[in-house]
Amino acid sequence: MSNRQTKVKQRVSANKDKVLKLSKGDMYLPLDTLIQDRSIYPRRNIVENKVNAYADAIKVGVVFPAIIVESKNERPTGRILDGWHRYEAHLKLNKKQIPVKLVECDTELDAVRQSYLLNVEHGLPYSSIEIKQYVKTAEELGMSIKQIADDINKPEKKVQTMIKGFGITASGNTVALKKGLGHLNQSRITKKQEALNNKWIGQSATVYARLLNQYLEAGAMKDDDTTFIKLMDQLANTWSKIRKGL
Repeated sequence: MSNRQTKVKQRVSANKDKVLKLSKGDMYLPLDTLIQDRSIYPRRNIVENKVNAYADAIKVGVVFPAIIVESKNERPTGRILDGWHRYEAHLKLNKKQIPVKLVECDTELDAVRQSYLLNVEHGLPYSSIEIKQYVKTAEELGMSIKQIADDINKPEKKVQTMIKGFGITASGNTVALKKGLGHLNQSRITKKQEALNNKWIGQSATVYARLLNQYLEAGAMKDDDTTFIKLMDQLANTWSKIRKGL
């Protein structure tokens, strides 16, 4: 190796050491050894705009805190407890490795709880459905109602109510039901109902029906909106069939 190559290698190594120190990480891990496990991660979606913003910042030299990775017996398992957006930003930039900080987790409940608490400290606030999912997962893994209530800053009675707000999918999994669909709790929900729950904005059907009626009575409809007219015809037909059975 030439002197120039040696100096370049030394500079790269020194820069990596500097980044690791600034990130407060324990080590670097290859990106292809890391795992995005949705069974422990509290957030439902990756926000693409956030990933892009992180990637742009990394390009100009911004150093983010190390992502948090689960370890067992002081050995990394690869499961990311906190930092999915930072991980995705590094992937986007074709990076090979990323600074990580290890957190020891003895049980699955430890991993779920650590991931929830770490993510609550920064970034976007949790949605109600994300909180409900954490409550259900923690309860199923044996966490006490009191501990769950402390974690989400809610009264214990609220936690008990939230635990009841779940349906069972066709495959046997539990799914947190959004506001307005809670009456499906503890029942076997169909695939159509599960798909509806994923898209539901979080109000009762009465609110939507009332708004739609007000929209029509106010004459706010566009006469040439053929898509809306077709959907209203479908709605009228569907409701006519249901109404006969009520």
